[in-house]
Amino acid sequence: MDIYTTVIDAVVPVEFINFTARIVNGKTMLEWITATETNNLGFEVERKLAALGWITIGFVEGKGTTTEIQNYRFIDEGISGNVYYRLKQVDYDGSITYSEEIEVNGVTVSSIQLEQNYPNPFNPATIIKYQLGNDGFVTLKVFNSLGEEVTVVIDEYQSAGSYSITFNGNDLPSGMYVYQLQSGTYSANKKMLLLK
Repeated sequence: MDIYTTVIDAVVPVEFINFTARIVNGKTMLEWITATETNNLGFEVERKLAALGWITIGFVEGKGTTTEIQNYRFIDEGISGNVYYRLKQVDYDGSITYSEEIEVNGVTVSSIQLEQNYPNPFNPATIIKYQLGNDGFVTLKVFNSLGEEVTVVIDEYQSAGSYSITFNGNDLPSGMYVYQLQSGTYSANKKMLLLK
């Protein structure tokens, strides 16, 4: 694949074999393979929505200098509409090159899903992620091991998409807790362990 460099007559630091995207469980999975790398610090993953400019959504560390084939992967949360992706490859000296742009059409979150919190066990904060396939009223509640409600984290109308919230258990004692997501007729529970 061709790559475009910002340094004239520079040695190409990374030789791409391919750069692809596919939809998995309502998320975009970006995958790329390199044949060789020279002084490769890593890859900034950039995304562009139709009406907006390029933004950096993540960084994947490179392998430095190698002549072995390397496989990379980055997962982007579900986003609706036409989405464009490219890789900004960064050398140790700050030089950059860009991969080709790829377009993903109609990325949508196709289901409602509650993911396991991370980290788990946690102290005092943890991240809870979930996906909504449709717009609707959402509640996310936390219960103690006796089934008593200890807090309501989310209680609002939300649009379809992927969400990530930070839950802080600073005011709670150590123990096992259950968090429950409800939207429409969907309900899911997951356990989490607070260790102080």
